[in-house]
Amino acid sequence: MLINHLWNSNAKTDEEYKEVLKGKIKLYYFLACLGVVTLLISYICSNYVQLKQGDFLSGVYVGIGVALVVMGILRVVMTKRMLKDDKKLHEIRLNVQDERTKALSQKAMATAGLIILVFAYIGMLVMGFFNLAVFWTFWIMVMGYLLVYLLVRQYYNQKY
Repeated sequence: MLINHLWNSNAKTDEEYKEVLKGKIKLYYFLACLGVVTLLISYICSNYVQLKQGDFLSGVYVGIGVALVVMGILRVVMTKRMLKDDKKLHEIRLNVQDERTKALSQKAMATAGLIILVFAYIGMLVMGFFNLAVFWTFWIMVMGYLLVYLLVRQYYNQKY
């Protein structure tokens, strides 16, 4: 659903939507490849690089890598099936382009971003007393979020 929200399509026909889905298939292949790269990094971390938390990070990277590979492959398979079923394709296109669905997605994204910003800000305030590395990480996250927000808002302001 998040990819549908971010990959905004205004396809007027099912044929146009098929082209949109073919583009999404490329994205899903990219996600699967990113998972393979993450698995390779995990292998390198566990066998060649001596990190303080090497075993822990290796396990986290394996979990993320496997999830990306499986998700990417499943989405490719599901999307290719959808491309073969014209009735299902039509249903999905109408659902994705429904104004209510778009509004709900926009509201959810805005709320999630605000919640993350508030928690990161609270984390920054609290960690300033305990660990400066974590403080600066949260500070960069908060300032980075705000900067990206302003840049994206300016982009959309000029585009529309």
